[in-house]
This record gives sequence, structure tokens and C-alpha cells, in this order.
Amino acid sequence: MSPARPLWFNTLSATEQREWSTLPADSCLDTPDVLVVGGGIVGLSVAYDLAERGASVQVLEAESLATGASGANAGGI
Repeated sequence: MSPARPLWFNTLSATEQREWSTLPADSCLDTPDVLVVGGGIVGLSVAYDLAERGASVQVLEAESLATGASGANAGGI
């Protein structure tokens, strides 16, 4: 019997599911206290603050961290 997958796993494309399945088992927390979706300036700030307070935090980002709008507009914060 294969291990249980999180509900969001089924939202991945077949290619993404294959890539995810090849990752080492310890590359993803089984049960983080907090899952932050989005690695922009706000998501990373929240993740950092929560980790500093002792929470186990995992960040999911579709692209590279702190790029896109966050990389271009961070001066406005």
C-alpha cells in the first residue's frame, strides 16, 4: 500500500506528480504546523516570523522565491 498523499497532490499535473514523487522523503515536512502558499515578500515574511516563534513552516512556491511582483515592487512596502 502506498503512503497517503495530501489532498493537494491530486491538483498537480501528471508531470508534477512524477517530479514530486522522485524527491527525497525528507525534503517535505509530513505535517508542518503551517503551510504558506506563495514565496513572495509577504509569504516569506510570515514564514520567517512563524519559524522564529517555533512553528514548523513549509513554503510552497510555483516559481522561484521572491521573484515576480515581489522582486519588482518590494520597495513599496
